[in-house]
Amino acid sequence: MVAHANAVDAFRVYVATIILIVPALAGARLLYVAAEWPTYRNHVHRIWDRSDGGYIMYGGLPAALLVSVPLLRILHLSIPAFWDVAIFTMLVGMVFTRIGCLLNGCCAGRPSRGWFGFYLPNRDGIWEKRIPTQALEAGWAVILINIAVAVRRSMPFPGALFFCFRSVTLLAVC
Repeated sequence: MVAHANAVDAFRVYVATIILIVPALAGARLLYVAAEWPTYRNHVHRIWDRSDGGYIMYGGLPAALLVSVPLLRILHLSIPAFWDVAIFTMLVGMVFTRIGCLLNGCCAGRPSRGWFGFYLPNRDGIWEKRIPTQALEAGWAVILINIAVAVRRSMPFPGALFFCFRSVTLLAVC
């Protein structure tokens, strides 16, 4: 729908998106492994073990961006125009990913004694009242989707929507 509205070939966007899922997942896994390197240093064979869990979704963007340059040229898609469409996919994906993290019990926020908190497990599996960062990030993505829909047509150049919204998303979680 967004591809059609941006006058971009929707089928090619679909193909590129499906292909870019692979490097995005690899980048997300590699960022997790880098963050947890003391665990993997002596167990390198576990790096690609999917049953081991662990992905940091922000690691997927650099990998996907790098692979997208030659891929989008092959598919005859404008790189900035593609990423303006892809930002919607990423934001929707962020909503479902963060809800999945909440339901899985990973990525729990810091402990809270205030009224705003969910009972979630910490890294040791002990349940305690924690700030629900996953729910907050999913809510932030919903807000950004609505803003992106509202401002999409007023962007000054192709790629501006992706640049602005990816920067805002990254700054909000850092």
